[in-house]
Amino acid sequence: MKNNNKIKDSIITPQEVKEQFFNYLTKTFGKKFLFLITPPDGVEIGERVLFKLQDGKKAERCEETKQETEEFHQSLVEAVGGIEGIQILPTEPPVSSGLPYPRIVDIRDWDIAYDNPAKEYLTSDALLPKENFSIDWLFGLVFGFEKQLIYIDFTHPKVKVIFSFVYDFEDVFIKTHLVYKRLEQFNKMRDALIEEAEGNPDLLWIKLVQIDETVSTQKRMGNSD
Repeated sequence: MKNNNKIKDSIITPQEVKEQFFNYLTKTFGKKFLFLITPPDGVEIGERVLFKLQDGKKAERCEETKQETEEFHQSLVEAVGGIEGIQILPTEPPVSSGLPYPRIVDIRDWDIAYDNPAKEYLTSDALLPKENFSIDWLFGLVFGFEKQLIYIDFTHPKVKVIFSFVYDFEDVFIKTHLVYKRLEQFNKMRDALIEEAEGNPDLLWIKLVQIDETVSTQKRMGNSD
């Protein structure tokens, strides 16, 4: 009976998971940071991530095997152009918290926020990165060989945005000011592009992508064919 009570006591509810995530964001990026996050209706909570998938799809926790970790490591090396420092990183599966809630890495298509995939999507002629792209909205953190904030918003029919920022540095002042300011500016750009898209029926779509300090946009007009 004691063991059962211990297991029961160790269970963390979705609300507690959300509170822990928000507390981390506030502590790391400042008290005003949460005002920059506006989740859509129907958003779900995971471990260090809020998300909504297309067509009501669900995400499930799936712990990585060593083979899967090695395959992902190799895909990451290829995505960033074979940087030597990444090639020599260990490929052991990450230590798990044991929580049942999905992480970003359990959500299909999250890696569109990496450098090369994001650039390829930006310059493509397609509205979506691929057919049946699964993410409608996502905001979360990846804790790997570096800490990364990822924000993907595909909720607007014409304006698609991807924000990815590495914040793995110790200076609290830099994190609270730099990351906050970058996301604040990004949100303002997104709002302006939505206003532009809704006021121009000839505009088919606009893509807004930020990878760290680099911000890029791509537009397609209906008369461009």
